[in-house]
Amino acid sequence: MKNWIIGILFLLQAGTAIADDQVLSGVRSQLQALGASKDSSFCYVVEGGEVRGINADQPVRIASVMKTMTTFWAIETLGGPNARLTTKVYYRQATGEMHIAGSNDPFFTRDRFYLLLSDLNRLGIKSVDRLTVDTNFRMNVELFNSPFNHSEEHADHTLSKMTKEELLELFNSSNWWGARAGYYANLRKNSSDPQFVPKLSFAVSRTNVLDHNPLAGQPGVMTFELKSAPIKTYLKKMNILSINPVADELFFALGGKAGFQKFLSEKYKMANSADDVETGSGLPVFRAGRDDTSMSCADVVRVIRRMDLDLEQKYNTDLADVMMISGVDTEPGATFSDGSQSLIVKTGTLTANGSVAKNLAGSMKTTEGEVYFGIFMNGRGANSGGVRSVLARLMSKYDKVAIKRSSFRFDQLDSEMQLRQTAVSMNRG
Repeated sequence: MKNWIIGILFLLQAGTAIADDQVLSGVRSQLQALGASKDSSFCYVVEGGEVRGINADQPVRIASVMKTMTTFWAIETLGGPNARLTTKVYYRQATGEMHIAGSNDPFFTRDRFYLLLSDLNRLGIKSVDRLTVDTNFRMNVELFNSPFNHSEEHADHTLSKMTKEELLELFNSSNWWGARAGYYANLRKNSSDPQFVPKLSFAVSRTNVLDHNPLAGQPGVMTFELKSAPIKTYLKKMNILSINPVADELFFALGGKAGFQKFLSEKYKMANSADDVETGSGLPVFRAGRDDTSMSCADVVRVIRRMDLDLEQKYNTDLADVMMISGVDTEPGATFSDGSQSLIVKTGTLTANGSVAKNLAGSMKTTEGEVYFGIFMNGRGANSGGVRSVLARLMSKYDKVAIKRSSFRFDQLDSEMQLRQTAVSMNRG
């Protein structure tokens, strides 16, 4: 009996090795046919196994596949896919003062701004004499509507701190032109939860940006909390449409290049993996010359596998909650689709200034378990359907399993995001 079991185990292991050899052999032939064997990289790992590949440890320009790295960093740092960022509002009626304390929330959009003012109106607060915000409060009213979402120039859309002039213009509704008033009316009409007041009005006399809270410790100060949507909502939208500003603003809010290097080094012992990471979107930066975000295929696949395992083990969810399900998440602008509905993927493309890269990385559901993979076509072969042909070679070796999910719907607002009072400071003494 023992010998029979050992024999079966040997055959199973041998079968896996043969399958692995067939995958790599087929892909290697395909890369050679495309003339891309030196410039490109392919790797994969079957659930529970070791990463195998071609040029797997060679650094390559990963382009927007970097957004999966930013996604993982955000999930691990902010407290999971359902974490919400909290902005605090302090109001003292006696002196007409209000202070907003930010949380480096890069997703404070136009909809959330209108919700904040609407909730203040509902509480009877329609004007303040002095409004201050701290340096951790950012706003980008056009974040999900920017014409630069798919810019391939460079990463220059990160948020800076607010200015006094911007605050005066934004928080005085008398300054709003017709488009803003019309947008608010539309937002209210199409939102049943959360609810908006019929007519919004707000006025501010003075503004300032401070590095402290001037109302801290003062009596009669009401404190409120304003939550973001769950971060998985933003991450999934970012990955489906490959929105560059979202990724860059989140990356720099989390700590930028140095913070990402520290994260991978201290938590996952990948000390050198992020040496050539420049932005959260994968867009290049320009200093003395052009610096592209680069990682090895093997490191990218290891991070994606680690993210999937952490999502399952820590949060009872998976990659499908934060990345695009190809052929299921089909909103206009989705960057990839295939008919199998078995792939969870992120694309990566660079075409500017003669620098060409076409990439795809993610996971495939199969009867043998999850197969994590990366395809990085840099230079030759990048414009000749190389990614699709290499993917077809990989997919042909496995029996695929369709992912049963509904198509993603992006909701920037929900009832948990209404302004909520948390405390009132009492008179001292």
